[in-house]
Amino acid sequence: MRHTKPDGCYVGKEFQFQIAAINVIKHLWPRCTVIHVENEGKKSEQDGSIAKKMGKKSGVPDILIFNKNSHFNGLGIELKVWPNKPTPAQVDFMKDLEGCGWLCEVCYGLDEVQKIVKEYRK
Repeated sequence: MRHTKPDGCYVGKEFQFQIAAINVIKHLWPRCTVIHVENEGKKSEQDGSIAKKMGKKSGVPDILIFNKNSHFNGLGIELKVWPNKPTPAQVDFMKDLEGCGWLCEVCYGLDEVQKIVKEYRK
């Protein structure tokens, strides 16, 4: 069975998707408190050990918006370039955030990011 890329998927590198998504969010919501947690890349075993001792966690969504709305305490967005999918650590972390009253979504395109942020702001 052949799987085809859905319409609207971001075409490019994930870091470019990240930059574009942050720009979309800042345009739609200039005063939101938004960050990207740098969790990408390979580290040496020593650097990885130090980072873990400093509190680094696997699976943190790419984008965290700390502003509350009437239903949620925050918004976590995991960005994926097709055909990638969330890792088990990402799924687990998003479930943990949801348990803390957050909304978490996986986005494959800028239109999805825009739609989710607009809906979250309502």
